[in-house]
Amino acid sequence: MRVSFCFLFCILFNCNSKFSEISKNGELNLEYWDTKENPLIQLEGEWELYTNEFYEPQDFNSINVKKPLIVNVPSSWSKFQEDKKMLSNLGFGTYRLKVKTSKIFFSLALKFSDLSTYHKLFINDKLIYLNDPSLHEINEKFNNHSFDTKGNFEIIIHIRNDYHLNGGLWQKVYLGNIKEIKFSKNKNLLIEIFISGVFFFITIYHLAFYFQRRNETSALFFAIFSFIFGVRVFLIGEKFLLEVFPSIGQENFSFLLYLTLVTTIPAAIELLYRIFPEEVNKKLKIIIQFLSVPYIISCLIGNFQFINTYINFYLILMGFTAIYSFYINLVGIKKKIIGSKIIFIGMSIFTLAVANDIIYLGGKVTTTQFSQYGMLAFMICQSLALSKRFSRAFKESETLSQILKLKNDELKILHTELEQKVFDRTNEFKLAKEEAEKANKAKSEFLANMSHEIRTPLISVIGFSELLENTNLNQNQKEFSNAIQDSANSLLGLINDILDFSKIEAKKLNLVMDKINLLSLVKEVENILKFKILQKKLEFQIHISDEIPKILFLDSQRIKQILINLIGNAIKFTEKGKIELKIELIHFLEETKKLKLKILIIDQGIGISKENQNKIFEAFSQEDDSISRKYGGTGLGLTISNELLKLMGSRLNLESESGKGSRFYFELDLEYSLEENLENKKETQKIILKELKILVVDDVELNLKLASKTFTQIAPNSKLFFAINGLEAIKRFQEECPDIIFMDIQMPLMDGIEATKEIRRIEIQKRTPIIAFSAGFLETELKNYYRIGVDDFLPKPFKQIKIYEILNKWTNS
Repeated sequence: MRVSFCFLFCILFNCNSKFSEISKNGELNLEYWDTKENPLIQLEGEWELYTNEFYEPQDFNSINVKKPLIVNVPSSWSKFQEDKKMLSNLGFGTYRLKVKTSKIFFSLALKFSDLSTYHKLFINDKLIYLNDPSLHEINEKFNNHSFDTKGNFEIIIHIRNDYHLNGGLWQKVYLGNIKEIKFSKNKNLLIEIFISGVFFFITIYHLAFYFQRRNETSALFFAIFSFIFGVRVFLIGEKFLLEVFPSIGQENFSFLLYLTLVTTIPAAIELLYRIFPEEVNKKLKIIIQFLSVPYIISCLIGNFQFINTYINFYLILMGFTAIYSFYINLVGIKKKIIGSKIIFIGMSIFTLAVANDIIYLGGKVTTTQFSQYGMLAFMICQSLALSKRFSRAFKESETLSQILKLKNDELKILHTELEQKVFDRTNEFKLAKEEAEKANKAKSEFLANMSHEIRTPLISVIGFSELLENTNLNQNQKEFSNAIQDSANSLLGLINDILDFSKIEAKKLNLVMDKINLLSLVKEVENILKFKILQKKLEFQIHISDEIPKILFLDSQRIKQILINLIGNAIKFTEKGKIELKIELIHFLEETKKLKLKILIIDQGIGISKENQNKIFEAFSQEDDSISRKYGGTGLGLTISNELLKLMGSRLNLESESGKGSRFYFELDLEYSLEENLENKKETQKIILKELKILVVDDVELNLKLASKTFTQIAPNSKLFFAINGLEAIKRFQEECPDIIFMDIQMPLMDGIEATKEIRRIEIQKRTPIIAFSAGFLETELKNYYRIGVDDFLPKPFKQIKIYEILNKWTNS
């Protein structure tokens, strides 16, 4: 680092000794100039300037030459007045300097630092240099204008400025030995090539670093910043770009010169933000970049005059950016951000160099542009800061590696312990699973047993009440019979709800889709609930859209169950008024023969408060305990209805307000048929006249009596045999050879399963149909029944039509 700063010091402060004579009134005395002691001198002082004129050497012998301005060199001509008006930076003119000497000089040369667009050099009457892009004539490169002279000589220079913000001889002019000038020029070129090479090398390095680690965006913008300055070094000083590509043209050269200038601020503030992302104010960053946009646009469209006119504002913005960068760096040092101090040193050098360039570009000083040297110092410091970050990162990596190794050892121990715990927990889970399966099995068995035990007396109640209905009854007796059937059916519905809830929990409930007449289904629901509606003297209205096809594909049993639950609740909680069932068409899809229905049940009952509306969908829950005491019910109806709708891809919705009634609704996507009617199977009295031998096996005497009465009505010519357990059933089977057997499942001594197995084992020629019937069963058990030899199943309680269908199916084949 010390070597680098020493190198920079030598570059920045390397000065040649020079002759101290200063020109006055356009004349310079070189009588005492010793080219050996001072091989290179600066031509500074007062020169003659003829504005807006190009005078040839012979013109000065004419009396028509106008009076010159006496101006200081080096200095931009825009600092001087003519006719009480400040001169423009753009324009053209002739500079003249008379040199007095009695000495003979060989191989002298002039060195110009910057003459902008065009210049033409005469020594005495001889043209020694011409640079005119319009004529495509280049006599010699910049900074190498050699001549010989004997005694006094005159320097005449034509200058035209079309683009630059400074015009005229605003940079230093040197006179000296041609070898010394060439040496100075070559030395400066080598320095510029070296600096540019460093810039480009660092650009490539940081780009490679960025592509390795995309999150390090500071590396990307540092590469962009370095590239801008790498190009700029080729454009200032000895203008290496023009040395290598003289045909590039002054306009293109000026474009690159201005572009590298106006992109410096937005690139610098973006780089600062990437190095100190939390410290830089984002809004201020955007404002600074936005203020640079007009200059960038002007440069891109070639409007250099805009930049020249408003260059002072841009220089102020550049100064503010430099000061703000200082401030942010100090904040970084205060926060002890890694590398902040080193970056601060580099930024200080760079800022001083930029400050010099601001003054230089403003024409206040005639030093030279130092920003490239300041940038080189900044890049060296940035690289050192980056190295420090890497060093810190490597140390942290080594520390973390050691910690990781220790943690890895601990992890191995923990892994071993965890494996043991997992093994222990797995065993616990297995035991828990076995216990849960046992509990679930026990629950299923309990439900089956309870269903059987409750259904058993219901069989007699429903069966005998059905038989009673077919006898001659007076009006009161019919009402009593209906009341008995309603009560029994309510109790049966409760049992079915509990079984359905169990099936839903076990995810074993399946839908059975079939062609159904929608109006007939709704009428069935109405007939089931008609007695309750009449009892409470309520008005029940049905509204079905005429656009809905008559025949739909749906699970009629489950839709009826949902409607009965919802309308039954509406009846229960409505004391007066009306209840409406609305079925509306949402939309048709004719190409797929599908439609969407909206089904609404609206009542004028007690309503449900908003805070309790979610609660009523929970199993075994009602709005509050007083509701359950007053109106009864288990709270399962809405839960089961909602779960059934989920199986259909829908859900139950509720709109209600306490004291103002409720509105339950759901939507269904269904297929439809264009058929007009379906066969309507009515449960009318049907009789089988064939002589049959029927064996009925049941351990409940009342059920046998009910079966006797039922079978006698359906098949009056049949011969009935009875058995009260499995053992007796086998015996009766061997003695009577029945045509069909109705076998109860749950019986003492030997149940229906074992009895069926034995009958299948002993039968020889003919297979006797065995119909299992039970008051409690699960659908999961049906496969087992069929596997052991059962042909069909009849759940209790059963209706006469079901007995007829089974007898007709299995005895007429």
